Amino acid sequence: MDPWQARHDLDAAAFQTAFTQLAAGGYRLVDISGYMSGATPRYAGIWVKQGGAAWQARHGLSAANYQTTFTQLAAQGYRPIRVTAFATPAGTQFGAIWDKSVVAQWQAQHGMSAADYQNKFTQMAQAGFRLVDICGYDEGGQDRYAAIWEKSPSPAWQAFHGLDAAQYQAEFNRLAGLGFVPLRISGYTVGGTTRYAALWQQRASIGWQGRHGIDSPAYQRAFDDAFYQGYRLRQMCGYATPAGTQFAAVWETQHYDAARLAGAEQAARDFMNRYNVPGLSLAISSGGRLVYARALGVAERATQAPLTVRHRMRIASVSKPITAAAIMLLLQQGRLTLTRRLFGSTGLFGNLYGTPPYDTNERLINIEHLLTHTAGFTNVPSDPMFSEPARDHASLIGWALDTRTPAATPGSLCNYSNFGFCVLGRAIEKITGQTYANYVRQAILAPAGATSMAIGGDTLAQRLADEVVYHGQMGEDPYNMLITRMDSHGGWVSSAIDLLRFLRKVDGFAPPADLLTAANVTRMTTGCAANRNVALGWGVDGLGNWNHNGALPGTLSVLKRNANGIGQAALVNTRQPNTSAGNFQDAMMGDFYRMVDNVTSQLGPLAPFDLFG
Repeated sequence: MDPWQARHDLDAAAFQTAFTQLAAGGYRLVDISGYMSGATPRYAGIWVKQGGAAWQARHGLSAANYQTTFTQLAAQGYRPIRVTAFATPAGTQFGAIWDKSVVAQWQAQHGMSAADYQNKFTQMAQAGFRLVDICGYDEGGQDRYAAIWEKSPSPAWQAFHGLDAAQYQAEFNRLAGLGFVPLRISGYTVGGTTRYAALWQQRASIGWQGRHGIDSPAYQRAFDDAFYQGYRLRQMCGYATPAGTQFAAVWETQHYDAARLAGAEQAARDFMNRYNVPGLSLAISSGGRLVYARALGVAERATQAPLTVRHRMRIASVSKPITAAAIMLLLQQGRLTLTRRLFGSTGLFGNLYGTPPYDTNERLINIEHLLTHTAGFTNVPSDPMFSEPARDHASLIGWALDTRTPAATPGSLCNYSNFGFCVLGRAIEKITGQTYANYVRQAILAPAGATSMAIGGDTLAQRLADEVVYHGQMGEDPYNMLITRMDSHGGWVSSAIDLLRFLRKVDGFAPPADLLTAANVTRMTTGCAANRNVALGWGVDGLGNWNHNGALPGTLSVLKRNANGIGQAALVNTRQPNTSAGNFQDAMMGDFYRMVDNVTSQLGPLAPFDLFG
């Protein structure tokens, strides 16, 4: 589909700035809506990057200026294709789009009363003209109409005006059942009552959706929800009501039909229902292009705030591939080697941590051992990262070296170790002279465009902007952990979409654009000698498929890179833990993976477009 962009809630100056910038980029304005928001005129527009006849647009015109502009442009061969009008304290303001496309005949009129509009409508229909645009507005406490007709062939169409919300919904439902698609919706308020004028056309469509009577936050949610399922905004209208600014809009799908989208959603909801999941966010990419994203449920049960694709969640151990990528980039830059040892007089840290002299196995530990979980550290009797809560990184590493001597020769056994990745975070700090988080943001996440990613806070009060609330199950407390101390092994917070932004910079499918060379991607994702399914920060199968998952109280996450070029990321804001009564988390995680694959399968052939923007 042609690239497109949309804006709303812009004042006149901001709209002009957007207009100028987008026009310079080859975008043409195809829809415009003016409306009052509080005491300020606002504008919304849709732009499409496409060729076509010469065009012009204006906004913020008084009735007299609109008539003058209309007359001048008509004399130059332009005809209006969109018109918007709305009441302001200074009088009615107009905006419009004109172009030089050719039709047999056209007419346009504004300032019509309801009776005048009905008479004109009847006359034009009898003369073989069809309505192509309609705008209702208030002027002096009376409803007025601006409309455009043209004489050109078209499928069957119907139009109505002066409908209240219930009447409009009834017509919407009736016409949808007859195969009509709404083309133009105009909302307006007269005498304290909100009315609608609308135009429908009967035609085939693989899928569309329309909304009206929604406020600005709900419109933004609806916009995101539709956009990331592959819908394109076809028309929108803002309008003042006694309840505040509201919006009406129509979207049409560009690839996935309604049945496939419903099947994908049902697969996700089945998982949510099975495991009592408040909110789920999922994103899918193909060939480095974002082709689908969906957020279902709520960000917080107490408020029932809807979850959106903009929300971010703790990704737990999916933080490890991010740390691994940072290490591999430093290797690529010649700033370290995988065989670089960490502890002892010749190690990267020297005698910085704990009490030297170090154990023989401790002196053998190198970067690769930490990346592959083969440094010899174990979680017996407990995971060091969940012990000694009063200790900072340095003190914790010293305590572990003094009290948790590696149980095996480094490189010989693979034992999953959060602590090893904690040490890798400190290695990054030692080499770069920056905090771990700052270096990763600058070197890895910024080039990927993953701007939502940050190290999370420990408590509910430290929740980040747009971060969900986590919900424990079976007595777990999601806010009784040192998330900031987990930084390099489990501390990142992200949206599902930004996880795929990160993935496409390290997935090896586009070497010129990737952060890592093909050789380093291969090295990062080759299984180690101790376990061929464990690579450097990734789980691998030797067939080109990589993945990592994460789990903490209140959180499950998964990130997958498939050999066929498909990337998948999913996040939820709860989990069921493993307990003495059963391996609930393991079962949930297995179904989590299967759900992600099922959603992808339900979508069928993935779209050719890119929603990363």
